[in-house]
Amino acid sequence: MLYHTFSKKTVSYSYRKSIIPPVLLPSLNQFGSESSHRAEFLNEIPIQIYEKVSQETLENLCETIDHLLEEKYPSEFDVSLSNGVLTIQLGQHGTYVINKQTPNRQIWLSSPTSGPKRYDYINRHWVYSHDKTNLDELLNKEFSYILNEYVAIVSLPFCES
Repeated sequence: MLYHTFSKKTVSYSYRKSIIPPVLLPSLNQFGSESSHRAEFLNEIPIQIYEKVSQETLENLCETIDHLLEEKYPSEFDVSLSNGVLTIQLGQHGTYVINKQTPNRQIWLSSPTSGPKRYDYINRHWVYSHDKTNLDELLNKEFSYILNEYVAIVSLPFCES
């Protein structure tokens, strides 16, 4: 027998001896859950596209930020990209970590300024679902504040300006 329990954001299943095969439950949209929207989104972007877009995004961010920091602050900051993890060390301002989350098809950001965020690739942008902010917009704002000058990281691949 299949038992299911609904909570605000999760669905849990437990199976007891039964010959009934597992079945898919209807969309959780009727319960006002964002998880059904997330599931629909995951089905829309093929893994190959996600891999290409996320890797090119990280590589482009690495190159752009490294060039920006190297030009003005050659010895104070460090930028590195390894195995899908971009690390930006900004001395006393903290460390940014931006990484691929392949199972979720997201890019995760850990910011010393704004905290953790998870970005979905929607309409050619990496978007934070809670406030609809694009990844490049947030990085522009935070790096401009940290460096005390306007910074424009607008060359993210596949993103429209």
